[in-house]
Amino acid sequence: MTTRRSGNDFQLRVKRILESWGYVVHNFPMSAVPVRAVGGAVLVKGGRPVFSRKSNDVFGCDLVCRNPLDLKKKVRWIQATRHTAIKKRLEEFQKHWTFTLPYEVVELWMARKDGTIRILEYLPGLPELQVRGRIVKGKFESSTPIVGESKS
Repeated sequence: MTTRRSGNDFQLRVKRILESWGYVVHNFPMSAVPVRAVGGAVLVKGGRPVFSRKSNDVFGCDLVCRNPLDLKKKVRWIQATRHTAIKKRLEEFQKHWTFTLPYEVVELWMARKDGTIRILEYLPGLPELQVRGRIVKGKFESSTPIVGESKS
């Protein structure tokens, strides 16, 4: 399985977990774009146009979701990743998120080798991501709830 495929599968897994919790989730899937040669013409190989994949992240996030049944819950902007390079993700968040509004939260969901998902929260102005908990078999486990939300 390619890393791209593995990442897309993880993103879909995160989406399904959030939907099971009552969230309406919108993901930003990759799209295919034609490769253009110098001069703007579409590159052709073997009589067929050559395509490349383009990431469609919005503000550095793959998913955005909200719970229409519980308006006290925040809008969640989520970057779902299988990579362990937290520093790179933090830099991406810092580039796009100089502030957050009181009704939204920015999170990094990381797949772990043991099958759990680690959840980190980005708070603008802090030098590192804050650990908020983990997901084990679809259940959220944490001693510190996400700011503004009750533990469920």
